[in-house]
Amino acid sequence: MRIATVRCIIKSLDKNKILLCYSKKDKHYFLPGGGINFQELAEEAIYREFNEEMGLIKEQIKINKFIGIVENMFGNSHGIDLVFDVKLNTEKIGSLESDKIDFSWINIDELDNIDIRPAPIKLMIKDNKNNHIVSRDNVIKSCF
Repeated sequence: MRIATVRCIIKSLDKNKILLCYSKKDKHYFLPGGGINFQELAEEAIYREFNEEMGLIKEQIKINKFIGIVENMFGNSHGIDLVFDVKLNTEKIGSLESDKIDFSWINIDELDNIDIRPAPIKLMIKDNKNNHIVSRDNVIKSCF
């Protein structure tokens, strides 16, 4: 049973790029991370997901801070993403699930030109000032 999702904003060392995950099935980008299992801490979910998807170990991951929450409602779904600022000790990232997902460093200046889901997450990526975004069908309904 998943209760929420962890998502991580990971910037390159020069701060000009962000690491995004690409869904080959759905043809869109999203922040790296994944579902939180029942009775699993968000921090534990980050370490587990990065190990499962990228082969990284805990010592390669530094969780800097909690940034905020994105409540994303679309169709009959309601997702809650807990968003963290994370630093990796490497920029060489490969996918262990390459049949489903790929990872890419994308220039922050190009974010407006690509399909990132949920779309309002771009606000947190760009300025880290919005700590609670509520979105219905990719339209921002409120920011706190």
